[in-house]
Amino acid sequence: DSHTCTYGGIGAFAAGFGSTDIAVAMATGSTWPQVPESIRIDLRGRLKPLVSAKDAVLALLGAMGSRGAIYKALEFQGEGVSTLSVSSRLTMANMAVEVGAKVGLFPADEHTRKFLALHGRESSFQPLTPDPDASYVDGIDLDLASVEPMVAKPPNVDNVCPVEEVEGLEIDQVFIGSCTNGRLEDLEVAARIL
Repeated sequence: DSHTCTYGGIGAFAAGFGSTDIAVAMATGSTWPQVPESIRIDLRGRLKPLVSAKDAVLALLGAMGSRGAIYKALEFQGEGVSTLSVSSRLTMANMAVEVGAKVGLFPADEHTRKFLALHGRESSFQPLTPDPDASYVDGIDLDLASVEPMVAKPPNVDNVCPVEEVEGLEIDQVFIGSCTNGRLEDLEVAARIL
């Protein structure tokens, strides 16, 4: 599945493969993915109350465009990472595919260890951070404190704007439970609104 990259939120290189790739791997016993070049996403600050990781990644998507990272790895780093829950990291890693990236990676840190422990997998934890001399084809700074509530408007996922620009627009249907908004914290927000 294209959203397999969700697991980058816990530091795992997880990428989706199409049916042809899988058929070749089943037939030959191997596959040969290309190692993607990396784009550094430097997260600074902390999200404001009522602003979510989904808003942050939509802001990033609007800045990069849906083809801004074709077959690249997005490496999320910076002091802002420690302010994000693992659930928030999973959301942002999940959306890496929407800019064309092969994977979105967060460091495996103390938050990751606690998350794995909560799920009985602490023995699987290995700390993982970028090498100090890692090279990147590009770098983007994202100040989490400046992110506003965002919305993606039809017809394209990168057609984003702050919610205030469409405030008052009547909507007929809302879907809660997709790969990027089906986490407990998303359902809690929806329950409070309802």
